[in-house]
Amino acid sequence: MDAIYPATAFCDHPREVKQAARDRLVRITENGNGAYAFRFEEIFQREVDDAVEWALYVQRVSDAHLALRQTQASEMKRTAQSHLLWAVSLETRSGPVSGS
Repeated sequence: MDAIYPATAFCDHPREVKQAARDRLVRITENGNGAYAFRFEEIFQREVDDAVEWALYVQRVSDAHLALRQTQASEMKRTAQSHLLWAVSLETRSGPVSGS
């Protein structure tokens, strides 16, 4: 969760504010209104890297899901074709299959 400090804390307690900024985003307010966001560049880069990693993970899962669906559809089509060919071959050899 983001840390929130009044603008005076940045002057009165800079070490505390800077330490918080090393770990997470720090929001500086003026008269209770949001004014500035402050964080160390390393924290920002880590968050960007995490977001990229998450996006790549989601893409891999999505691709795997799509491939699975395509495989299942292909298997269902082959099974249906196989059953149809079996029924036709029975009909050809022994006449109409009962119930047809």
